[in-house]
Amino acid sequence: MAQRGVVRLRADWTNRDPAITEELARYGRNGVPLYLLFTPGQAAPRILPELLTTGIVMDALASVAPSSAVARSADR
Repeated sequence: MAQRGVVRLRADWTNRDPAITEELARYGRNGVPLYLLFTPGQAAPRILPELLTTGIVMDALASVAPSSAVARSADR
């Protein structure tokens, strides 16, 4: 992840924060986990599956140019 400049963000939805609820709804979800990969130059993030494997993550990261990615994981 470091080689590609990926930054991991995590949000805690333990207390049902309204801002997190809005973000979930924005991506058609009403619960967690929600994994998003934001890539510079792309209008929308790539939504990753709820159940991740190393292969899924590595494939997603392989599509991102080194040092140009920001990843966001909303896995509350």
